Order: sequence, then C-alpha cells, then structure tokens
Amino acid sequence: MSCLSRLLKIGCCWLAAVCLGVSVAGELLVGPAPAWVQWRDYQLDGGEENPSGLAWLFYDKQEQLRDGESFRHFAYRIVAQEGLTDGAQIKLPFDPDYQSLVLHRVKVWRDGAARDYCAVDKFQVIQQEQELDRQIYNGRRTALCFLADVRIGDVVEVAFTWRGWNPIYGGHYSQEFPASWGFPLREQQLRVIPRDGQRLYWRWQGPRPAAARAEPRQDGGAWRWRAESMPAVSAESQAPSWYAQHGYWQVSDFQSWAAVADWALPLYALPADGELLRAQAARLAQLPGSQEQRAVAAVDFVQKEVRYLGMEMGVGSHRPSPPELVLARRFGDCKDKALLLTALLRRLGVEAYPVLVNSDWRGRLDELLPGANAFDHVVTLIVINGQALLIDATAVYQAGQRLADRHMGLYGRGLVLRPGETQLTAFTPGERDLGGKEFNERLVVSDYQSPVEFNVVSTFRGADAEHNRMLFAGLPREDIEKSYREYYAQFYPGLSTAKPLELQDDRARNIVQIREYYRLDRFFAPVADGRHHRAEISTPYVSHSLPQLHAQGRRSPLALGVGYPRRLSVTTRVEFPDDWPMTGAEQKNIETPWFNYRYAERKDGRRVVVREQQLTIQAEQVPVAQLAEYTAKRAAIVDHSGMQFTRRTPNPNLSMNLSMNSSGDDGAAFVLGLLVLLGMLAGIVSGVAIVGWLIYRRLRRQPPPPQPPPLPR
Repeated sequence: MSCLSRLLKIGCCWLAAVCLGVSVAGELLVGPAPAWVQWRDYQLDGGEENPSGLAWLFYDKQEQLRDGESFRHFAYRIVAQEGLTDGAQIKLPFDPDYQSLVLHRVKVWRDGAARDYCAVDKFQVIQQEQELDRQIYNGRRTALCFLADVRIGDVVEVAFTWRGWNPIYGGHYSQEFPASWGFPLREQQLRVIPRDGQRLYWRWQGPRPAAARAEPRQDGGAWRWRAESMPAVSAESQAPSWYAQHGYWQVSDFQSWAAVADWALPLYALPADGELLRAQAARLAQLPGSQEQRAVAAVDFVQKEVRYLGMEMGVGSHRPSPPELVLARRFGDCKDKALLLTALLRRLGVEAYPVLVNSDWRGRLDELLPGANAFDHVVTLIVINGQALLIDATAVYQAGQRLADRHMGLYGRGLVLRPGETQLTAFTPGERDLGGKEFNERLVVSDYQSPVEFNVVSTFRGADAEHNRMLFAGLPREDIEKSYREYYAQFYPGLSTAKPLELQDDRARNIVQIREYYRLDRFFAPVADGRHHRAEISTPYVSHSLPQLHAQGRRSPLALGVGYPRRLSVTTRVEFPDDWPMTGAEQKNIETPWFNYRYAERKDGRRVVVREQQLTIQAEQVPVAQLAEYTAKRAAIVDHSGMQFTRRTPNPNLSMNLSMNSSGDDGAAFVLGLLVLLGMLAGIVSGVAIVGWLIYRRLRRQPPPPQPPPLPR
C-alpha cells in the first residue's frame, strides 16, 4: 500500500470516528450526551450571592461503569465583579493516556438568549502541570476556553463527558464525590450506573447538613442521590487533617481491604533482578557491620542517592516503575523508591514489603471505605531483629545509626502488600516520631547599665531534628538568622546579634542543636512613674506550641499535632550581678486531657533566678465540646509566659549608689554599707526607714502583660 493510500485510510477512519461519536484517547470532541445520561434542563434564574462572586445553580454528576464514562453538567450565575475572572474561563482537565473529552454544551445566557461556545476551535488544549512544585508530573491536559463579553448577571452553562477510565483499576470502581461546598448550591445530583452484578458500597464522610440527609437509593439499576438548597460551609483553620470539613460521599466496589490487597499485589510484584540492582546490593552486602547496619546503608542510599521525582502519567499513577529503571535514572516517586528499597533489602536477606498509607487519615484509615484511592503514599515495612519498622524512602533528611531511629509509625495504619494480607496493620509511633524540643535561655546582667548577654541553646531530637535539618538545607543561613532575630525582637526591642548562629548536627543520634547569641540594650527600662526601672522576660515557646482559638462558635475539632506524647521543655536562667531577693520558690501544675504543664521558679544560689517549664501534649485534637475548657487552661499557661523584674531607680544625688553597684559584693558587705549610710543620715533625716527603703533594691513581681498572637518559630 502506498504512503498516500495509508494516509487516506487513516484520514477516513478519523473522520468516521468523529461522525459516529467514537473517541480516541487524548482527543477533544463535540457531540451529544451519551444515551445512558438522564438529561435535565435545570432552572437558570436566581442564585444566591456569596463572596466568590459566583452563584452556583446546579451540579449534575452521572457515571456509567460498564463503558467507563463520566458525565458532568453545571451552571453558575456571575453575581459580582469578583466572579468575572474565574467565571469567564472554562477549564476542563483530562488524561490523554486513556481519556477523551466530549463537549455537549458550553453556553453563556443573557436575558433568555444564549451564545454558543461548544466548538473545538474555541478551546485550547494545554498541558498544565499543577504539581510541579512537588516534583510530580502527571501528563494531564486542560481544555481551556476564554469566554468573551461576559458580564455580571450572565449565566454560564457547561456539559461534557469524560470517556475512558484509568486501566490501572482493572475494572474496579473507587471514587469520592464532594457534596458540601464553600458556596451555597441550589441543587445537585449524583447518579451511578454499575455493571451488571456489580455491588457498590456508600459511606458519608464529614459533617452532614440537613439538606444532605437523604440516602442514595437504587432506581432502575442506577444509584441516585439528590440534595437541594445546600448551604455554604466555610473551612476553619487548625482542623485535623483527617477531619472532612466539606462532607463527601465515598463509593467503592471493594468489599474489604483484602480485596484491595488482591488488586494492589500484582502492581508491586518484583521483576527479575537486573544487573544494576544486583551490583548495588553486592556493594551494600560488602559493608562491614551487622545486617541492620547494612539495611540502614540501603535506606540511606535510596533516601539520598535516588532523588524524588514522580512521573505519574496514565497507569503510572498507581503502578511503580521497575527497580532497575529507577536505579538507571536515579529518580522516582514514593512508590518507585519503596519498591526499590524492598528489592535491595530482600537481596540482603532482610524481610521487607511495600505498605500503602494515607498521610492525612493516618491511624483513622480504617474509617474510610476500602478502595484503591484510599491511599496517597507508599512506605516500606522492614521486619528485622524482632521489630516491625515503617521506613519512608522519601525522607531525605533522616539520620540515625539504627533503623528504629527512622521508624515512622505516625502513619498509624497501612495496607501491607504481602500474600494473605486481609486487614490494615496498625503501627505505633516510636521515639523518632515523638521528637523533642528543649530551649535553654541564659541572660547575664553584668551591671545595670551595660547591655545584657542573651544566649539561647535549642536542642531538637528525632522528627524535630529532621525538620530543622531540612530548614537549614533549604534556606540561606543569613535568612534563618534574620528570622530568629526578628522573632526575639518582638519581645526585646533592644536586641541585636552578638555573634553568628551556630549549628551542630549529630547525625549518629539524630540530634540538631542551634546556638544563638544576642545582646540586649535597654534591658531595664524606666517605668512611667519615674521611680522604677523594669525588665521583662518573655518565654512564649509553650503557649506557641498550643494553638489559640480566635473565634467563637467553632464547628471543627482543634488539631494539636500528630503523635503523642510530645514533650517540650524551657529553662530560663537570669544571672544578676549581686543578690536578688526572692521570697520562696513558686510551682504550678496544670493537668488536662490534652496536655500537662509544669512550672517552677527558684533561686540557684543568691544571684541567679531559674525558671523551668515543661509541656507534654497527650492528644492529637480537642473535641468541639471541650474547646471552652481547653481555652481556659491555655490562658492559664499564657499567664506564666513572662517574668518581670523591678528595681528602684537610684538617686544620683547620693554619694553611694548601691543599686548600681556591679562589684558583686556579698550580703555582709552590702548590709555593712547600708548601716554606715543610715548612720550618716540619722541626724539629718528623721525618716530613716523611708530613706533606707528608697535605696534598697528589691524585686516586685507582677503578672506578665498580655502576649501577642502566636507566631511560627
């Protein structure tokens, strides 16, 4: 067959496909809605205004599982200037590896008349990689249309169908359908037509508005769910990652986690070892030390020598690349690196398996319906020396000589991909997960005129050490120093850097220590009464570790962080040039279901005041019903986040100014000087006690001032 004949044949086949409505993956087409769709012409008037500037009128979602087609039909009215930018653009994504996009209706309605944009030449198809900042390439494309002459009051109506589903699912169905939004929605419908004999399971996640109380029901073989007048749901900050503030439906045909494991196991089957894999495993096997030490070396290699980069086009969304290919190109995403680490460890005689986890739901993963899309991350389970340890091959900044130093049990639950697995496996956080923060402050008051020496030693362990290691690897040292300096300058206006910050990284024990050196001018500042000077010390680390509520009527639990118990300690030493009076030691304990707080203040010798604070967080969230109690207990901690030292302003007319004495005289010399002075004044002033009071230094303790809102540290 000649070249021209082949071209004519290809052209005729393409024309026939377009005319008959048959699509090829990757195409943008125009055609009627599929016959299985129940088309409805919705009401297009009215619409509730909201801050987005778009009043959503309806959203219709229909799925047909036999042929893998997904239909969408929606409309919104532009009600304010804010809605023109987004409302005048149509963005429809699709995956060209297995999907085509068929347009049915794209119209702009004004005063009952419509302008039609449903034409291929009115759209541009672009490859808009939206996860580049996370080093993920998925190859998805976007059909983009800029609507001309769109005005406030216009209604935009769009209907289309995606043809084709990712073949990686092997005919299985597992989806999430948002049903509660950040804007009011007048009407919405979800309709799903399963294959013959295919059973679907439904579960609602998150708060459920009264308008969404109806349950899905079967109607002629199709499942249908409808809701009207759905209210807007505004998202609240500081909610736990697992808490679905906008309710949604889960739909799945997986009956159990065992069924999910049966689907996933073949995807992670290890191919025959290649030359590169055998060579790398041989190098690791020749390293001195124990089997665990060689396993640590394998983890180090995959974490640090294979960079993170996800090529998640088509079936690559769920199927890992072969370890040999990952080694050859020295990059891969989480599933690629997890499978490579598994392969290397097995070559070293170490038991290892990939594990599917969810970084948001973590230990609550069992609250989700079993499904292929219940996971967003892959790690590796290593079984060695009687321990089952969860290792994340993407954790570049981990350190430690033991595998236990890298255990990431905070994922809570996961699906271990090994034959016979039927349930999710629970994992317990280890020392690394819980981390640890210690802040040691030292203020040296050499006299009452010179700048005060202010040094801070911060020690971080485990996960907290890794966070700081990542911080210093990713930012210039000067920027970090500036950030730290500005943090402390909030509390000490006269603060300046005395010498550069020092970083000590003990990678063997996974400990990072940061030393900061500052100078405080005007530490003792005059009080408005003109008779006293006062110094204020702020130690907000504890209160900043407990989130603060800024509004009443909260609907969501308050997140306290992942993993507990987590501990933080703060020690502040203030060294004076001479004896500073203090009447006894002070202690305070605050115990709650969410945290425990210990506070103590004491003297260390005669010239040093020591303050110690310890916070233990022992819950991951505060339920809504207990937020008022939490807020009150937190306020009690804020009351102890500062200290004040007050001294009498010295009288410059006196020949002996004991308050400014920086010689460090002991108590006896001080008393003797005071008696001599009182004797000199006895015959002149009858109020001896008053004069003594004027020149005697003493400590006035007052509650600290209200602290500013928490700032990140």
